Amino acid sequence: MKEYANVHILDHPLIRHKVAIIRDKNTTTKQFREVIGEIATLMAFEAFKDVPTQTITVETPLETVEQTVVKENSIAIVPILRAGLGMVDGILTLFPAAFMTSVTTTYIFTAKIGFNLSDACIPYLGVGIFAVSVLLFYVARHNRLKKQ
Repeated sequence: MKEYANVHILDHPLIRHKVAIIRDKNTTTKQFREVIGEIATLMAFEAFKDVPTQTITVETPLETVEQTVVKENSIAIVPILRAGLGMVDGILTLFPAAFMTSVTTTYIFTAKIGFNLSDACIPYLGVGIFAVSVLLFYVARHNRLKKQ
């Protein structure tokens, strides 16, 4: 198999087990969706291993300690519509504050009280939102790195 510097194969027994379940012809739609979320959670542990962190002081019942936490506003979840949406819940279990980024935009575009757009244009909007989100992420990251 050819190797690429920017591709990481997650060869973990739990992920292989979950993939076997979703590939089984007897797996129900409900099971499939649940297992996709579980796979996303397992993948997120590897994908976010280099996420920016900071140290905070936490008061426990016994003492005050220094703990490492994920920096606020350092994670944005931008799923590619249809295929990526099934994985959002699995990642949101780890980062619940990221919820508003992915789901709210789709709702605003399709809801009758929102823009009431046709479902046919949603994939195009998804790609557009993804592109803008990536651009904003890199601009913010560049500005943050310049300040340090």
